[in-house]
Amino acid sequence: SDLQQIRHSSVVSTYGHGVAPGGAPYLAMELVEGKTLREVLKSGPLPLDRTAALLQQAGEALAQIHTRGIFHRDLKPENLMLRDVAPPGEELVLIDFSMAILQEPDHSVHGLSRAAGTIYYMAPEQAVGFANAASDVYSLSKILLEMLTGRRLSILLPDAGMDLPERVRNLVRALPLRLPEESVELLGSALEFDPARRPQTARDFVEPIVRDLLAASSDRAASLSP
Repeated sequence: SDLQQIRHSSVVSTYGHGVAPGGAPYLAMELVEGKTLREVLKSGPLPLDRTAALLQQAGEALAQIHTRGIFHRDLKPENLMLRDVAPPGEELVLIDFSMAILQEPDHSVHGLSRAAGTIYYMAPEQAVGFANAASDVYSLSKILLEMLTGRRLSILLPDAGMDLPERVRNLVRALPLRLPEESVELLGSALEFDPARRPQTARDFVEPIVRDLLAASSDRAASLSP
């Protein structure tokens, strides 16, 4: 399958998938040792430079699968592994493609990946079984906000509905980040209800925000230096 052909440091290697004799689908993947982003986020928000590095790697992982017409459909901190690499550094690895190989929407919601939090990170259109690159971008935007704030968006904006994009922009403007308006707009647009109104590729979303996060990190370091 296309998934088995992907060999990239930020995408878990997949060796095969099928249906077990009892009827349950299975997926054979490499074992990735490390911590999940969920475990790391328990300690609070991440520094801007670390957030930028992880966002860059997540965007590259999505670009790798999207160019092959594969959509992850279950992007969440539990499915982003962080492993140590030398010299002291970390590598983000996108894992768990069980949702990507299931074509039936019933299965995607009620079957293999009904882990806590899955529905929360899904884009609205996934409720009816549709997904494209913009669906994964929606999920990635929620994860980015979690890296910046240390809290889930459902806690920060518990009663948000169709006004979610604008409320997210106001939330980001109020953070001590000083992100340029282009990135603020991107973060909001990635959470539009209509997937056609979101950034259409992972790189369109990730690259400007990574650039602005690194600039904000440099500015912060300069202001703190004696």
